Amino acid sequence: MWCTFMLLALAGTPSGQAVPGLEVYDDYFQALVGDDTKLAVQVAVGRGGRVIYSRGFGWAEPGVPLSPDGLFRIASISKPVTSAAVMQLVDQGRLSLDDNIVDRLALSPKDERWRAITLRHLLQHRGGFDRDKSGDPMFKSRQIAADLALPPPADGAAILRWMVSQPLDYTPGERYAYSNFGYMLLGMVIEKVTGVSYEAYCQEHIWRAVGSTRPRLGRSLLAGRAPGEVLLDGAEPPRASVFGAEAELVPTPYGTFYFEPMAAHGGWLASAADLVRFAQAFDDAAHSPLLRPASIAATFARPDAGTDPVWYGLGWSVRDCGQGRLNTWHTGGIPGTSTLLVRRWDGLDWAVLFNRRSDANGKDYAGIADGAMHELAAKVKTWPADRQPVL
Repeated sequence: MWCTFMLLALAGTPSGQAVPGLEVYDDYFQALVGDDTKLAVQVAVGRGGRVIYSRGFGWAEPGVPLSPDGLFRIASISKPVTSAAVMQLVDQGRLSLDDNIVDRLALSPKDERWRAITLRHLLQHRGGFDRDKSGDPMFKSRQIAADLALPPPADGAAILRWMVSQPLDYTPGERYAYSNFGYMLLGMVIEKVTGVSYEAYCQEHIWRAVGSTRPRLGRSLLAGRAPGEVLLDGAEPPRASVFGAEAELVPTPYGTFYFEPMAAHGGWLASAADLVRFAQAFDDAAHSPLLRPASIAATFARPDAGTDPVWYGLGWSVRDCGQGRLNTWHTGGIPGTSTLLVRRWDGLDWAVLFNRRSDANGKDYAGIADGAMHELAAKVKTWPADRQPVL
């Protein structure tokens, strides 16, 4: 009884440095975790080019409190990372946004419309792939392997081989349709142009450039969990493994999909503070450690002549708040993970990472955190402008 009581007490105690004036964040996330001994939440806030708040709530694994530098699967927040890598290569003259994917990867597609797909189309989710029509090939590992007479799961090369034999869902550039597969292609382009792995390029030229050394790509199986990686809560019912016998049931985060080919669209492990550092690299365009000012402007530019105040740029969602003020963000979600990264027009940046996708009512945790973080920021009376970075 005593041990159980102590575990529950510790679960409500945030790790990391307390920040005077930002207790509203502590109070909210302590209450959100409550006595749930499986939920882990990591929160970081940045302002003025510094990480001013970085704390962990809950458990990294049973009996181990979550630290502020624990690694989470960040899911689709990987897309802004891939976009930044592509735009670096554009800045260097090694790529052009108008380059054709067929030429870049020496493809022979069945549907001739593939030849119109540009890197810009892929970054903007306008490449002709619509998962609502034909399904998401990144989650069809077993089917694709069977169609190609290969042992499951299908790797990235097999997925590409299968996809070039399929018709596109629409003419490239015609409209927006979110596509994980399009970002897998971008990762392949990065590898071909640089001659190194996608992971190695991004670790050196994206993560280290913003002062983060621990991000790495995740692995599918629990046995491949990285040092410091948070244990995902497989709250969803077990499902069939994509490895080995189809009858084998495994926890949904660990083996029901093939994580390795998802690298460029959803495969990174990082902390909330890592993500805030990355976001801050776009805040002062003239001094960005990642991109030239013109490339930052292109990243958040509207892709067409529409008037909708919300659009998807080059790897980021964008909202026009009027008077030239833009909020930019990305969310991520796969079984066992829900993530949020926000850059607000007033200079605040924040990241919130969960080791569970949704709450007991089926509501996505990133969606819960999104509104809450804006409300919490509004309650802060004095920001710690003169404090040193937490990390």
